[in-house]
Amino acid sequence: WTIVGLFQAVPDMLDGFRWNETIGKFIDAWAWALLTPAILLIDRRLTSLFQSVVRIALAHLALSIPISLLHTYLTGLILYPIPTIWWSPLRSTEFAIYFYLGGWGTYCAIVGVLQTFKYYNRLLSSQLELAKVEKRLVESHLNALRLQLEPHFLFNTLDAISSELAENPVLAREMIEDLGALLRQSLDCQGSKEITLAQELALLDHYLAIQKLRFGDRID
Repeated sequence: WTIVGLFQAVPDMLDGFRWNETIGKFIDAWAWALLTPAILLIDRRLTSLFQSVVRIALAHLALSIPISLLHTYLTGLILYPIPTIWWSPLRSTEFAIYFYLGGWGTYCAIVGVLQTFKYYNRLLSSQLELAKVEKRLVESHLNALRLQLEPHFLFNTLDAISSELAENPVLAREMIEDLGALLRQSLDCQGSKEITLAQELALLDHYLAIQKLRFGDRID
């Protein structure tokens, strides 16, 4: 709010610095600083009461009148002891209307900023939840795929070993060794969501060794 007060005071400083006008701008902004906790509390209560953004906006629109009046009176109360600030709302009815209209616009801006931040937070939360759901979906697909592939690969390998036992026992023995190593390492990694690159390459070495023994020159 100090930055807001400075932003309001800078245009008045272009034709010369006048401390009373500058301090008046700061007090106007600091009065909003005193009201900000109450505004945040009201917005939190309205959010818990109403789910519709339209209802929250209408409630804030209704509350904008008394809160703007309260800001006008609070600002005038703080400015009143400074005689050189003759435009205090408590000294001039015309400036009271001016302060009220400015306060009403400021309150609407505060509510707009609050709703923007809330919408952004809801968007981030929804994106995070969506990412979690997508991650669980991918994990479930991977688990289902693994359950389909492991028995299929195992049965095919056992059939290949069975067919090679009589004609090429050395080849069958190599396939058994690679299959045993592959199953042992696969069981070691089964409970992990992530494994190291070295573990992945070791699994692939045994897997490709079995496939090359099965398909020979047909696999590259």
